[in-house]
Amino acid sequence: MPPTPPIKYHPDHLGSASWITDSSGQAVQHMQYLPYVETKLDQRTSSYHERYTFSGKEKDSETGYHYFGARYYNSDLSLWLSVDPMSDKYPSLSPYNYCAWNPMKIVDPDGTDTLCITFNKDTKKWEISKPIVAEGNDVFNVIGADGNVTTHIFSEGNYGERVDCLNIDINSDYALGVYHVSGTDNGGTGFYVTPGGEASKKTGSKKRISEGTYPITTPTGEEGWRQPGVGGDVIGRGIRFHYGNGNPQLWTEGCFVLFTDYTLNGTGIRITKNNSISASESFDKHLGASGFYNYTIKRSNGSTKSRQGATFPQNINKKLVLK
Repeated sequence: MPPTPPIKYHPDHLGSASWITDSSGQAVQHMQYLPYVETKLDQRTSSYHERYTFSGKEKDSETGYHYFGARYYNSDLSLWLSVDPMSDKYPSLSPYNYCAWNPMKIVDPDGTDTLCITFNKDTKKWEISKPIVAEGNDVFNVIGADGNVTTHIFSEGNYGERVDCLNIDINSDYALGVYHVSGTDNGGTGFYVTPGGEASKKTGSKKRISEGTYPITTPTGEEGWRQPGVGGDVIGRGIRFHYGNGNPQLWTEGCFVLFTDYTLNGTGIRITKNNSISASESFDKHLGASGFYNYTIKRSNGSTKSRQGATFPQNINKKLVLK
């Protein structure tokens, strides 16, 4: 007899169907898998057979192949049936490989590649893999200190028109995150720091902004930071994407301080000005900047300081997606 609906799925850390229960909580099906998608165990208490198995993808009953959206996967051979559409970006990997030969930690939601963010337990730092661009959703796999994997999918808006930002470490002092300009594979990915603690959209709060989707504004050349900004219902806060130096916490009252590498300093982090400026310039170029210039601003005590601004010949047509 088939189980009583509704059916409930109990996935593992990769999103694979592990236990299936009926409306009363009784086990209907139990599955276990080998690393490269092969089914190790399939136990059932009824005639019910779940089609959506490994990584939550459908297994075709006639061919036995798993359908990932962009490609089919043959679990008997542990290979894709067609090449990665962006395989030319990574010549060191076989175009038929699954998850860069690391299926225990990485998932591949649609048959293309993903950005992997890993906490290195030896250095106590986060590391970002080089992204492979493939049209569709942008996917972040985060492997924490405990080895568990969480997958974050950025599907808001159009491919190539969003800036994905994911907070990966929030404490009372600062929030550390990873940004990725959709559709870029060189210079469009890095880290950012915003204020720690609770988020707020309130003007004057000096806090990080809440998760959500915001338009990215084009600098007019009159701002304190003449860099791309965050609009929408937080436009009055003057939040920008810009560089910093030393302790990035001292450079933000809500802004995103960009960099690609950092060092640890006690409970905080340190960045260098050269690295941060390079990250900021690459970020700006991917948003359409045509050049950069120096300008000075007056401090409250009457002194001046120099900053770098970016020139945009056209309005920025991208959205910030913050999670």
